Amino acid sequence: MEIKKVTYDELKAMGAVTGLFRMTEEDYRSFPALNQSSLKLLLSKTPAHFKEAYGKPSKDTPALRFGRDVHMLYGEPDLFYESYVREPGIEGSRSSKKYKDALNAFLDEHPGKEIMKAEDWDKAHALVGRLNSEAHTALITNALESELCCFWFCPERCLQFKSRLDSLNPRYVVDLKTTLSAEPKDFKYSVKKYDYDFQAAFYLWGLSMVDPTSIHGFRFIAVEKEPPYECAVYECSKDTVNRGWNKVEKALDIYMECAKNDQWPGYGTEIRLV
Repeated sequence: MEIKKVTYDELKAMGAVTGLFRMTEEDYRSFPALNQSSLKLLLSKTPAHFKEAYGKPSKDTPALRFGRDVHMLYGEPDLFYESYVREPGIEGSRSSKKYKDALNAFLDEHPGKEIMKAEDWDKAHALVGRLNSEAHTALITNALESELCCFWFCPERCLQFKSRLDSLNPRYVVDLKTTLSAEPKDFKYSVKKYDYDFQAAFYLWGLSMVDPTSIHGFRFIAVEKEPPYECAVYECSKDTVNRGWNKVEKALDIYMECAKNDQWPGYGTEIRLV
């Protein structure tokens, strides 16, 4: 499959887009298309919640930020070190002139880089170091490509979709998940709770639209966020993917019905017993 490097403006000029591309995460997030995160709101919340959230930056949390940083360090280490620097160990009061002068000197040495807390920096490196040391979780060495942007236009629904793939090799789409527990029963619960089956089906659908001959399966690498940073690989069964696809179709049906009359209902006016 051909992979092109593009900017937001270049992709926008293409109109209806189907293909695999390299672009910055900022440009990817800005491009107007339906993704799995927004569509899932039609099932987990209401169309009103979807309408409110669509096209707007998602709310950030320390947990989400840490997850993104781990993804970058694992999948795009060069970009990570271009973007971040570990906070310096400057002694003394932060309000003192000595501290401020030392901090300014440090910033001059690392222009344009964001300072990451030492605790987060060390944890991310310990976690990624564990992933890279385990043969069964080797993402980069076994992947032809990482951090790819997948776009596809669905003629049946006249809708543009997108997804961002952590990793793609000849047989699998691989997605990295940081989690509190990678134990089988706990991750199985996470798959249901966070609709990871939806994600798997959605991503595989997109890949099949780009390449109709695709025979890819879907795997998750789950890595715990606390020492000893245990990790495990889980492959989605056909039943899991089919269950996810049923959810995708249901979400799309809801979207099409709401979009037809531009009506995006919430919880309704029915009085319920509690």
